[in-house]
Amino acid sequence: MGYCKECFEHIRSDCVLTNGVCVFCHYKTNEWDSNGQIVKKKDVLQDWGKSFLTWRNYYQNYFREIKKAIENLPKGSFIKKKIKGHWYYYLIYRNKNKVVFKYYGKMIPESLKAKIELRKDLVRKLSKIKSLLYSLRITARSSKKFSRFDILKKDNFTCQYCGRTPKDGVKLHVDHIIPLDKGGYHSKENLITTCQECNLEKHDKYS
Repeated sequence: MGYCKECFEHIRSDCVLTNGVCVFCHYKTNEWDSNGQIVKKKDVLQDWGKSFLTWRNYYQNYFREIKKAIENLPKGSFIKKKIKGHWYYYLIYRNKNKVVFKYYGKMIPESLKAKIELRKDLVRKLSKIKSLLYSLRITARSSKKFSRFDILKKDNFTCQYCGRTPKDGVKLHVDHIIPLDKGGYHSKENLITTCQECNLEKHDKYS
């Protein structure tokens, strides 16, 4: 016995008699197990889990690369001091418990200025990746507790934005209310059933 490729529930014998309309989510398909188009439920869940692990590993490696780059860049900010009617630049930064002032004269080397700005940019990126990795750790702990079908069933196989169902000819998606890269979690509370059109509109909003 195969599974519906939309909700992953078992395809029952009466599905065949209704031209491949799933009795659970009403998604119409004629692609059955015989031609390899129906994906087994356990394979779908494994693939879903693998995608998150791949994503997490990618950002963990990215995190380490950025952290290493930051360690090799000068830190601090430039300030100006007026001495005897002339302005002089100092690089100020913290070294453990001490605040250090490093004299640079009347001009700031452009290469040094670029490195300081690059470091600030990388620090901001590192902060975002930290937040994302935290979300993915939540994902790893919670991904085994529910499936895509659980979310579809929770929402009665209905788009929670426009109220349409597969009976209206729409294809359903399961999406994060708050995207992972915006600090959302991969949890039941942050997952919602949407149709393809509403899902695209939402992604446009966050992009």
